[in-house]
Amino acid sequence: MARAFRKLGDLLRREGLSGLIRRALGYRRRVMVFVERDLALEDRVPFMPREPAIIRFMTPAEIDLLAPHVTPERLETYRRRIAEGVQVMGYFTPDETACSAWLWTTGRDYYEPFDRVTYLATPSDALHLDGEVAADNRGRGVAFTAYPLVWSHWRRQGYARIHCTIDELNKPSLKIHDRMGYREAERFSVISLLGLAWARPGGPRHRPGDARRRG
Repeated sequence: MARAFRKLGDLLRREGLSGLIRRALGYRRRVMVFVERDLALEDRVPFMPREPAIIRFMTPAEIDLLAPHVTPERLETYRRRIAEGVQVMGYFTPDETACSAWLWTTGRDYYEPFDRVTYLATPSDALHLDGEVAADNRGRGVAFTAYPLVWSHWRRQGYARIHCTIDELNKPSLKIHDRMGYREAERFSVISLLGLAWARPGGPRHRPGDARRRG
């Protein structure tokens, strides 16, 4: 009991009464940075991968190649995405038996449950969702090589810009996107409270909740 009171006292000194109340209510606020890139910009690649690789869009049957790198829950999210027509660029070994990096992209409206927003694609604006590089393949120029392939894919289809969102605490990702010509357009927050979550405010290319256009 004394240990519990000491821990409570430490929390009170560190976070104050308001902090304790937020913890008790399950309050959390994530700030998301909305960034975009003009596809007319030169596709500069700061450096090439250090090892041979094949980078191309994955087929639905190849999604299981990501299983060694993600949780079962995340893998189910990926299966749902590809069933909805979202495309995923994969970074394959030369024999194409393994995939150690991936980047999701779409030219259609997409609802992201984790962010509680619908990202709105337009005839001139495509978007890319989260991507990831497996731990053993980081620092090898994967992102700098894969991203231009996504840009050229949408440019060929007549799109003028591409955009995505990044958690403001993810400084490495923000830095990488800045180096690749992305610029901040706006921000929004994802609020969690009492087991509920919602986003605010909306912006020109995203809307809180599932706001996908129908028909």
